[in-house]
Amino acid sequence: MTKFENVSFSVLVKPAQERRMAADWEYYSRMASEIFNDSMALAGEEGLGKSFWPSGVVAIAIDPLMHLLFSLLAQLNISSGV
Repeated sequence: MTKFENVSFSVLVKPAQERRMAADWEYYSRMASEIFNDSMALAGEEGLGKSFWPSGVVAIAIDPLMHLLFSLLAQLNISSGV
């Protein structure tokens, strides 16, 4: 028996807007880290190291629906306005 067994799912899940902000942060910070690491490598220095997960995986886990939408918009070459 886990401590979360008797807790309502709605209590455990953050509101959609908060999940989207967290997913955005993760998505764009991962890209910034990759740019930083590439820049450090070009300068012959050691960067922050590579993440275990490919870029965007954590963001998709945080809010799958939003990043599915971003993916579709990117394929259609449409700006999301976010």
